[in-house]
Amino acid sequence: MFDTAILVLLYNKEIEKSNTINSLVTSNCLFENSKILIWNNGPNSIKEDGVIPLLDLGYEVEIKETLNNESLSVIYNEFIDSIKSDKYIILDDDSALSSDFITAAAKSDVDIVSFPFITSQEVIVYPKVDNLAINKKTKLNDESNLKTIGSGIVLGNQICQKLKEYYGSIFDERFYFYGVDSTLCLRLKELQLISKIKLIDGFEHSMSRFEKESEEVSHFRKVERSYDFGLTLKYYYPKKKAFFEILMYMIMTFKRKLLKQPTEFSFFLIVKSFLTGKHYRNVSHGKKT
Repeated sequence: MFDTAILVLLYNKEIEKSNTINSLVTSNCLFENSKILIWNNGPNSIKEDGVIPLLDLGYEVEIKETLNNESLSVIYNEFIDSIKSDKYIILDDDSALSSDFITAAAKSDVDIVSFPFITSQEVIVYPKVDNLAINKKTKLNDESNLKTIGSGIVLGNQICQKLKEYYGSIFDERFYFYGVDSTLCLRLKELQLISKIKLIDGFEHSMSRFEKESEEVSHFRKVERSYDFGLTLKYYYPKKKAFFEILMYMIMTFKRKLLKQPTEFSFFLIVKSFLTGKHYRNVSHGKKT
């Protein structure tokens, strides 16, 4: 049994090129009695000798590869199910972990969830309540409409068990990339566990929305956001409210088309995902989620 299990999810990156891994190596703080699972999600195999600095620090390290860009929800659930630990930390490959975050995360208990303050260009961008970034004085309650990103979340073992007992899984596997972290927040709210969330010192994170992207990447994000929106409406909204939201977005889309303005979502894909109830890449959505 470990005190802490840490997932570092790599995509198109060697271990030694990961800001997350490098900040774990260079930090003056360590996670004691911990295991790090480095999950390479493709598209190419990675060199394993990049783990040597972590081994030298006393971390137990395992490497797993899925070169097909596996669903984030599937990866997160498998990570938690495969390691016995008091708490679980989810990290992407491009986070500059601070010593304050490592210290706070190491102290996170089995019966709470810790959400770090995520900054971009030294401005807090997550977590958010009612779509507004919060600060260290914000008080949360079970009515708070909370949202954050996945990187840095610390899940206590007891919280994981409560989620699994009610939903059959911790993260909703009907969601593939986008929506995996936001639906976790919706599940925590439904189970009245928002009061079990602790806000902790965080770290600087590369945010895609502040960076210039290729047309291909922008299209991918639009598709993913649309599926996230449609599936969230289907599975986490009352029917009447879901239909109202779709109607409102249809009207807004029509107005933007008239004004020749871009839209954040594809109305067609919102409706398609809402009606089918599945992500375009999720062939196993029929299993319990």
